[in-house]
Amino acid sequence: MNKSVPNHHLRKLIGFWVLIFLLSIPCLASQDADPRIKQFRVLRQGDEFLVSAMLTDAFPPEIEDRIQSGVPTTYEFYIFLKKVRWFWDNKILAHALYHHTVTYDTILETYHIIIKREGVDEQILDYKTRDIEDMHKMMSMFNGVLDYPYSDISYDSLYYVSIMASLKTRQVPAPWNLFLSDGFKTRTNRKYFP
Repeated sequence: MNKSVPNHHLRKLIGFWVLIFLLSIPCLASQDADPRIKQFRVLRQGDEFLVSAMLTDAFPPEIEDRIQSGVPTTYEFYIFLKKVRWFWDNKILAHALYHHTVTYDTILETYHIIIKREGVDEQILDYKTRDIEDMHKMMSMFNGVLDYPYSDISYDSLYYVSIMASLKTRQVPAPWNLFLSDGFKTRTNRKYFP
């Protein structure tokens, strides 16, 4: 009795894997241009940790098209202050979420950028420009604050400030979200101290 896979099933299986490989080529080719955090800096000033960073490669053509069509687009920046613990998950001491939103007015041909910290009523920035490079710069530059009493920081422990950025767009079910989504999530960057 021959227990081999029938030819037509084998061809379907090979065809399926070839299709998956071909669909993944654009993802593999674009890995060099994935959005990422650079120029990440942390400065302590009293009981505040001042965090700055630059989001690079954040405007691939599909996101640029989305913005140009007038759809409000929001980049989210997550920052955390954590205490490293070897026996359990690292302890979150402080965190903040910032929203950088751009809306393009197709009639006035103007980009309207609003930067807000979640949980705070007032806006950090409300800015309008016609210059696309100016818009890119304002959306990509991050400046934020984490509040935590420095007197509660112990020199016998290890701490870090981290940052991560994301863009959420249309939701497509897995596994197609790997190929059809134009959103992103950067790697988490960390600065350890003391």
